[in-house]
Order: sequence, then structure tokens, then C-alpha cells
Amino acid sequence: MSVETRPVPCNIMAWPRVRDMITQQKAIYVYLWHCPDSSAGGCFLFSIDRSAADLSMSPNSLDDALDEFVRRKLIVRDKETGELYIVDWPRFHRFSTPAARGALWASIGKIQSINLRDLAEKAYKSIPLPSKGKDKGKDKNSSIEEESAGMPAVASPEASVHNKKTRGLFPFYSHSGILCWTDKDTQEAEKLELKHGVEMIEKVVQELDSKDIHPLPSRVMNAILNTRSLVAPNWRSSDRGIEEAARKLNLTAYLVSHTQI
Repeated sequence: MSVETRPVPCNIMAWPRVRDMITQQKAIYVYLWHCPDSSAGGCFLFSIDRSAADLSMSPNSLDDALDEFVRRKLIVRDKETGELYIVDWPRFHRFSTPAARGALWASIGKIQSINLRDLAEKAYKSIPLPSKGKDKGKDKNSSIEEESAGMPAVASPEASVHNKKTRGLFPFYSHSGILCWTDKDTQEAEKLELKHGVEMIEKVVQELDSKDIHPLPSRVMNAILNTRSLVAPNWRSSDRGIEEAARKLNLTAYLVSHTQI
């Protein structure tokens, strides 16, 4: 339960849909709540063969039990992808920390079944996406739409996940803190870090965060251009110029004397 995502309800045996099942079925259902395959969102790829070995039963018997759980509306299965979704999972998982919410939306982004992914997204639509470093809970949108002229941000965090351009993806931060929503964002972030250095990007990201501006790649680039305009064109020609440029960029200048070269 490292990020508050693995509680198991203590009254599970008394549930109306569970209490009249045979002993073996009850054990199997409880196993689903804490098995090695389980994910933060309760929708995961379930290994029949390995789980049957864990439960000391045949794979066919386990498969029959899962079908019974479907009939009782305890789970939903997609036999094509091998995934299952525990229907009551959202009732007991609150995701009260940014780490827990990050684990939740990351697990949803990995769901292969379209039907199960839709169920999970609807079940957790009230759970906001996490913000980097602090729990801001601000509305976010894909960088493509946010940067489009005249296009307002979406009304809720979960709407960005439903967007066709970002569907199935989970927003994350690059090594230097750039917010990435799409593969293109990731590529742009890597180019910026390679060209300007991680330390420089981190300073810019911190400045944007202090202004409550999401550090999307295009915004980081604009901030770098605006910052570099403050530096004198011939800043490399002298130690003083280097020190002054570093000061304006909020960086540390490491000078090497000519006698050391």
C-alpha cells in the first residue's frame, strides 16, 4: 500500500453478491483485490495460469469462477485482451495524495480494452490529475489545444484524458520538469534539454511554476528566448561577461583560468 492504492474491504464476505458463494469462489474474489497483477485503478491484465497456481486450482476452474463473478456483476472481463475490472474497486480507493492519483491515471493509460478503459475513466472522472510537486488540482488540457489560438482550456482534468489526441496517455514530467502530454511534447522536451541543458530548463520551469503556468514545451522555449534576450551578445568574451550572463540566467558560472588550460 505504498501510495494508498491497495486497501481490501474487511466486510467483503458479507456482501450480498458474495456471501452465498462457495468457499473457493470467495477466496478467489478476495485474491483479486490483492493479487500481484492488480493495479491502482482495479483494471488489469490477469494471469489465469499463474493465479491458478497461486490458488492451488486448475486454470479452467478459475476461469469458471471469473465467469460467475461477471454474472454477479462483481467484475467485468475482456477475454480478448485478458483484462478484468473490479467493479467495486472505486468505492474503497480514495486516492487522496498526488502519488496515488498519479498511480491511478498511469494504470488507466495502460488499459488495452476500450470497453474497460471507458468504464475506468467514467468511474474515476471526479479524481483530478496530479500536479508536479504540489497538489494544485488545476484544470489541464493537451499542449496542442492549449497553444491553439483562441482555444480555451478544457473544463475539467479528466476531459483532457478523454480527448482523442491524448486518449490512453498519461501526462508526465520530463527529467527537467517539462510537462508532456503527447509524444511530440516528449520529443520537444528532449530537444530542449539537450540544447540548453537540464539545469537551465529546471530554472525556467521553476519560474513558470512560481507564476502558476504549466511548463509546456512551447512555454519553456518562449521563456528561454525571453531570458536569453537579457544576456549581452558578447557575453563569452570575458570572465565578467560570463559571470553577468550566469547571474541573469540564475546559473552558476564555472570559470577556468588560462593557466589551467
